[in-house]
Parts: sequence; C-alpha cells; structure tokens
Amino acid sequence: KIKVLYAPVCKIYKPSIKIFNSKKIRILHIGSTKNKNLKNHIEALKNRNISFELVIICSDPKNVKNLLKSVNFKYLIFSNLSLKNMYQQYKLCDILLFSSLYEGFGLPIIEAQAVGRPVVTSNYGSMKEISNRSACLVNPKDPSSIYAGLEKIIKNKKYRDSLVFKGFNNVRRFGAQKIGRDYTNLYKKILSEQKR
Repeated sequence: KIKVLYAPVCKIYKPSIKIFNSKKIRILHIGSTKNKNLKNHIEALKNRNISFELVIICSDPKNVKNLLKSVNFKYLIFSNLSLKNMYQQYKLCDILLFSSLYEGFGLPIIEAQAVGRPVVTSNYGSMKEISNRSACLVNPKDPSSIYAGLEKIIKNKKYRDSLVFKGFNNVRRFGAQKIGRDYTNLYKKILSEQKR
C-alpha cells in the first residue's frame, strides 16, 4: 500500500505585497542541474522585446555562466543562499519560472505562492500535481510554450492576479499543522490495522 504525504512549506515564507514591475520584470529561476531546465528557459527568453532580468539561484555558478555566454538580457546569479535570503529573492521577484523536466516534489512552487507570486511550471508530473490548477502550466521542452506562459502572466493582469489568489489557496494544503495531522492519522491507521 502506498500513501503519499506532502512536505510542508517553511513558515518563513509569508505573503509580501509587491506591485508588478512591468517596466523591469524580475523572473526567478531556481537550480542548475539538468532537470531544472535552465537551458530551455534561456532559449525562451532570448531576443524578446520585454524588459526583464533573470535571477538564477544555483549551486554551480560556473556552469550557469557558460550557459549565459550568448544572451542579450540582464541576469544575476546567487548561490548558497540562507533561508532568509531565499525568502528575500522570492519577495523581490515578479514571477517564478520553474518548468522543470522532472521533480520529486517541486517545493519552490509552494514557496513562491506562499509569498504571493505567480508561477510558471510544467504541465506534467509532480509539478502539475503540486500546483493543483493554481499555476500557469507550460510544455517544459518547448521554449515557445514557456515564453507564451510568461507573456500571458505579464500582459494579463486579471490572469496574473487570479494565479496569486489561487496560489494562496493552494498553499493551505501544505501547512505544517495540516501535514502533521496527515502523518498522525496515517500512524493511527497503521496501528489500528496491526491490532486486528
């Protein structure tokens, strides 16, 4: 028998109001391993007539810089951030771009939503499950699909606001108390079945 229990979102990630900066959009990307799909994210953003900067948080800055050699847009790279500084980057961003090729869970989706940021993520796997219709779903293997998702959020305020609202509702499923209750109920069920 398999029972899936989710990971809780850290309580440091609290709502933070930010006016969407359409003149200089700050797009946040997390991770540098191949599954994080940075290569396709870069392709999606190349030669676009929107004003933005890509903020990359990773553990391998050297490899990331190699991928960014030929880009024509502004970017920032941070590595090994503390939890407090990670929260700061979520607060500063306008959009989380997290269309990974695969994830075991996809915690950044929940963290960004807890802060109040719209999310672009993949249309399959754990990311689709975790976002639960509260994020913009794209094909992570298609840069044009990734950009179309970003563009929809950037140009459509009503859609953007709806993602933020749905994101706050989605985060409730990942509160520490709720996850704790889920574990308690599972242990109680296992114990009651053993007594039979």
